[in-house]
Amino acid sequence: AVPVKLTDRADDKKPKQAVLVLQRNGDSWRVAASQPASADLRVPSDGGPEVSEAPFTLYAVALLFGVGVAATASALVRAAGRENEALLSA
Repeated sequence: AVPVKLTDRADDKKPKQAVLVLQRNGDSWRVAASQPASADLRVPSDGGPEVSEAPFTLYAVALLFGVGVAATASALVRAAGRENEALLSA
């Protein structure tokens, strides 16, 4: 169940809350049903849980991994360049 907040522009423009029931369809999700809002489910803008919560350390590890991949690729390109220069000068 996924809580949502909808605004109907044709109506009185007051936000309405509902709960969407999702169903997996292969690699994607489809809305199977819409139900009335439940008091215990809140959207993030109303103080509900964040959609995604990742710890800071995960971002730091991903950043360090990216820097490592870039440094390795740079070293490989430099090594290949030196090898080609040696072959051309011989």
